[in-house]
Amino acid sequence: MLPLDIYGLSKLTGESLCKEFWLDSGIDTIVCRFFNAFGPNETNPHLIPEIEKQLREGMRTINLGNLTPKRDFIHTYDMASAVKKLLKLEGVGYDTFNLGRGIEYSVVEIVEAFGRQLNEEIKIEVDPARVRKVERQHLLADVSKLKEKADWEPEWDIDEGIKNLVNNWNN
Repeated sequence: MLPLDIYGLSKLTGESLCKEFWLDSGIDTIVCRFFNAFGPNETNPHLIPEIEKQLREGMRTINLGNLTPKRDFIHTYDMASAVKKLLKLEGVGYDTFNLGRGIEYSVVEIVEAFGRQLNEEIKIEVDPARVRKVERQHLLADVSKLKEKADWEPEWDIDEGIKNLVNNWNN
């Protein structure tokens, strides 16, 4: 499947360079395709940090854009454990691995998870300025190869991960 945008093209180009490195050097080379990471101190601007920011500012009616897309969110601790296991693999040649949880959540489901952890009702207002005109409805990682070859399983579900975020707000 070919990339749909410049971001995807830049990722594919990076993977091609990694493969060329492996072909030229013979050094095992693993490419990790990171999905939506979240956890304490995560600064990549995406849905969970944006919800967290608004809630930390005291808002209980938050402003978001598209509500229907679903994404695969993986806690940074699970991501780190997957990378650690991949680094221990030998004789892989060149390979790519999706680093996600293998479960997708909608925007509304993520907001509901924050509500459960805060024990508060959180409402959503759609901010037209935040609505993307072009939006992929699903981004789900197939992690079967990661589980099989690296003997990896995620440990943090969405509620545990968001609880971890909420518990670290004062740190």
